[in-house]
Amino acid sequence: MKPLTAKQIMAMISAGENNHVDFKRGLFLPEADKPRITQHFELAKDLAAFANSDGGYLLVGVDDDGQVVGFKSNDLLEQRIINLCRDIISPPLKPDIYKAKVKDKEVLVIRVERGQGYLHLVRDKVYIRVHNEVRVASSEEITEIVLERNHQKLRSLLQEKENLSLLIIKVSKLSSELFRAKTLITEIEANDFCQAQIDLSDYNDGINVYKLIKQAENHLTNLDMVELGNLLEFLLRLDQAIQQLEQINQELETLLDTYYCQIEGK
Repeated sequence: MKPLTAKQIMAMISAGENNHVDFKRGLFLPEADKPRITQHFELAKDLAAFANSDGGYLLVGVDDDGQVVGFKSNDLLEQRIINLCRDIISPPLKPDIYKAKVKDKEVLVIRVERGQGYLHLVRDKVYIRVHNEVRVASSEEITEIVLERNHQKLRSLLQEKENLSLLIIKVSKLSSELFRAKTLITEIEANDFCQAQIDLSDYNDGINVYKLIKQAENHLTNLDMVELGNLLEFLLRLDQAIQQLEQINQELETLLDTYYCQIEGK
């Protein structure tokens, strides 16, 4: 995605903080009354919450009231952000980070995409963004998010399974027909019409039968190879999909177990 323009950023600032936009005056400020590790943890929560919701932008250098105060960033600071997204958030986040000029002041833009099929945890907790606040998600919310994000994937898996079953039946039928056709060809080429397990009474002579089966053999052979190739592709894709589904189920079970334990006070 292309970086936001100054006009787009100003439009966001004018609209205020919401589900998709958060303001921060600065990051890792030495004058802050919180230890550095706490500041890292809070930033990780904010970014993970975006990913666990619908994605969004963190604008650094903007006060909560929307005043652009500016923020001077550098490569070292941006690397710290990347490191905490890797070390504190699980699975790691990969946000887009860039600088923008707004009202002649520098603003650091951190863009986080919506998570795809899984949740991002910070210290074994799932954080979500509701309006302009970040909080821990309940077990019901976790279940809803995981199911919603994987609904399409599950439907696709079921359709894949159905397609595979139909393909296996079709290939089995084609293989059986191909075997019978080859057997008939062998018997006819040997001029052993009496042994050929076909009824020749419907045809004028054996030559017509020979031509008919020869055409059938060519057709079945080509079609058989195509279908077998498709079958192999389906098998590979299904195996990958099943592994993904197992990961989803394990993730959901782990998250639910964690939160049920918390609810029960264990």
